[in-house]
Amino acid sequence: MDNTSPYTRPSAPVAVNYASYDSSSSAGKENRRSWTPPPAEEKRGGIECQLFERAFEDMLEERDIPHGVRSQLRSMDHSKKLNILRASESQTRLPPSSTTPSRHTPSPYVLHKSRARSSSFSSPFEPPSSAPAPRVRPTSELPNPKKSGADSPVAFAAMLAREKSTTMDVERVKKLRSLIRAESVGWLADFLGCGGYEGLLERLEEILGVEWREEQHDDQLLHELLRCFKGLTTTDIGKSALLSSSPRPFAPLVALLYTDKKPGSLSTRQLLIELLTAPLELYSTSPAPPPLPHDTAAQLVRALLLNPRDEEAEKVHDFIRVAKKPRVFKMLLNECYEIERDFFWCFGHKSNGIWSHADVDVSAVQRLRFRVPGGMTAGVEYEAIGYLTAVFTLTNDLCESALREPAHSPANALQLHADLFASGIDRHIYTARQASLTHYPLLHYQLSRYLSLAARAGFSVPWSVARFLCAPPEHVCRARARARLESAHYSKPGIGRKVVRGGEFHDAPPRLGEMERGERLAL
Repeated sequence: MDNTSPYTRPSAPVAVNYASYDSSSSAGKENRRSWTPPPAEEKRGGIECQLFERAFEDMLEERDIPHGVRSQLRSMDHSKKLNILRASESQTRLPPSSTTPSRHTPSPYVLHKSRARSSSFSSPFEPPSSAPAPRVRPTSELPNPKKSGADSPVAFAAMLAREKSTTMDVERVKKLRSLIRAESVGWLADFLGCGGYEGLLERLEEILGVEWREEQHDDQLLHELLRCFKGLTTTDIGKSALLSSSPRPFAPLVALLYTDKKPGSLSTRQLLIELLTAPLELYSTSPAPPPLPHDTAAQLVRALLLNPRDEEAEKVHDFIRVAKKPRVFKMLLNECYEIERDFFWCFGHKSNGIWSHADVDVSAVQRLRFRVPGGMTAGVEYEAIGYLTAVFTLTNDLCESALREPAHSPANALQLHADLFASGIDRHIYTARQASLTHYPLLHYQLSRYLSLAARAGFSVPWSVARFLCAPPEHVCRARARARLESAHYSKPGIGRKVVRGGEFHDAPPRLGEMERGERLAL
């Protein structure tokens, strides 16, 4: 394989003997499979702790764990980290019959460096215009999958290249999805180098082109293909693959969402929405520019989410076109309307307010993501509110990215919020706030976040929405803000509302119009 390809697998393995902590001890070599942790007093210092931490870091690099997850893993208890290390070791052990480590079966005590540390890579992302395209071997040149193993990257690349999406085995695609998430960077590099990403794109576009998808096969295959693309966002080399063919697959997914052919499963549609947030993250950390004519990721995602072009509406007379109010995000917000219409019983708490974002403890809200589902948090209502939360999350990520746009840009944050309110987002905020505070706190957090972003952009939030501003519940409220809010007598939404004048809080009388110039909600 060409060394200049962005899909070349990492080289220069680092040999780390973390099984015994003491690489010079012969007893350690004998007890590699039955190693026991040292006493508690030896865990905090010394060569043993250094070797353990080095082995743990090398495991994170070999698995290419995202940096946000790494900080959480590093803060874990020593015993939990040890269990993770042993589980990783068991997955990389050689078969008993093999005595020499090969390129595709690493030694149980050899952890490969990730792409970021390898000297053969200049950057985890390469611009499509300057970097050479990955060498994709034709189908006829691919090795026989039977000789390479059923779960080898070559076998899965050949399956995607040769089989049609309408006849492809869904279980095999599920297996591919799990391997993309769990296997090493080297496995993923081989899969992409054999044309695996192009195969995923072709099979996705093929299933999207089916006129009548079968629910028992085609929709399930679409769901698993989307999960494969979602798995690529967890590694640097997978992110590079997603950038190599942009705006594919994002543009076809938006086209599917805005038609009657969109999947009926809310979990599948939620995956689709979550994938649309990927360009905002990918281009923010990559030197690669977005595809022309867009200069930034915010411009790209905004263009994707706009209503499809209606040629019939463009043929009307000018005086009719001027009389109509443009609602450029109507199709996107229609996803909110469908949830509010079909699951109307979820929005019955009319006394709920909208949290003051400045007083929300974000870390406490993030911990609520990992609650064990049960009762009201595991039904179709939970899926519906989860999809609604994903739509608001996508909107918020786009608004936050638009804050970095210059004022003269058509995708600047102020114009974006004006277009969203013209498209009717205020009605959806009014309805969504009535969801349960106990079961759906993440939705309330996203509503609070949106109003905060609107205030940061300089947009005057209408009184019809601003009057519902209130203090967050105690379990997600900041400690200092809790005392201040109690002294300020935040009571019901719309009563005792606070605005900022000269850096101080003041009572604001109810008004029917928008806030006066210079006033900003304490969001």
